[in-house]
Amino acid sequence: MAPPCEIIPIRFYFHCGWAIQVDPSFDSELLYGGETLRMFDPGERREVSLSSMIYRRHDGAPFTAKEVLDTFPPREMSGLRYEHEAGPLAGAALWMQGESDDEPEPCWVLMAIMVCPEAGRLARCTIVCKDESDRDWAVDTWRSITRTPPPVQVGPGAATS
Repeated sequence: MAPPCEIIPIRFYFHCGWAIQVDPSFDSELLYGGETLRMFDPGERREVSLSSMIYRRHDGAPFTAKEVLDTFPPREMSGLRYEHEAGPLAGAALWMQGESDDEPEPCWVLMAIMVCPEAGRLARCTIVCKDESDRDWAVDTWRSITRTPPPVQVGPGAATS
C-alpha cells in the first residue's frame, strides 16, 4: 500500500517571464513602475523582491552565464556564496548580514541573480529575513526561480477547446 500523499500548498508569482515559488500566505505589490515584484509574508518578517532585465554585451556578442556569474557578487561584498544550475539557467547568491534604512535591527539578506543566456535575460532576486535561521528557506526560494511564462487564463469570451 502506498503511503498517503501530503498536499503542500504553494504559490507561484510570475514577473516578466520569470516564476518564483513562495508560501501561499505571501502577498505582493509592484514597485518602481512595475519593474520589481515584491512579495512578503503577513508579518513582513520575510520579503522577496524579483526584477528582470535584458543583458547585452557592448560588442553585441551573446554572453555566457559564466561571464555574468564571474562578476557576482561585487568585490566589496562578503558572505556565504551559493551557486545553482537548472537546465539553461545558472545563478549565484550571497547570504550576508545587512542593514535596512527603515528597520532598527540588522537583517539577513540573500542577494542573488539567475541568468538565462538563451533569452538574454537576467533576474535579480533579493530576499530579506529577520532571522538567520531562515537561510535554507531563502536559498530554496531563490532556487525555485524558473524562466516560465504565466499560465494562460481563460476569461469570459475566450475560446476553449
